[in-house]
Amino acid sequence: MLKDPAQFKLIGKAHLSREDSPAECSGVAVLGQDLWSAKQGRDALHVDWDPSGAFKQCSDEILADFRKLTDQPGTPVTDIGDTEQALAGAATVLDAEHTVPYLAHATMETMDCVITPNGPGKVRVINGVQFQSADQ
Repeated sequence: MLKDPAQFKLIGKAHLSREDSPAECSGVAVLGQDLWSAKQGRDALHVDWDPSGAFKQCSDEILADFRKLTDQPGTPVTDIGDTEQALAGAATVLDAEHTVPYLAHATMETMDCVITPNGPGKVRVINGVQFQSADQ
């Protein structure tokens, strides 16, 4: 049996401050005493996502944008030698372009997390992250 939202102690309360940027985090979390409770909570959710701010460009559009940027002057990292002179005097100049399709930066594994009490006011968090310091 799920709690009535009026009984929520944390979810949806204005007094909670976020430590992260709302632009960085979006989603829904379900907390349960065990897998079955968490699964029932997840199954009871009815989420209407707003995709209006989602990234919608395809590989061809991204590549076209990058090509436009190459027409603009960049910021030199270093300035050693005379590139134009070296190319003009070269016996052979190769000009090639290699592209790959855009790949979503998404996890292959299920995003999950285990949180267990670990003393008064403390919890132990076990979750998958790409960088060892991201969850500290």
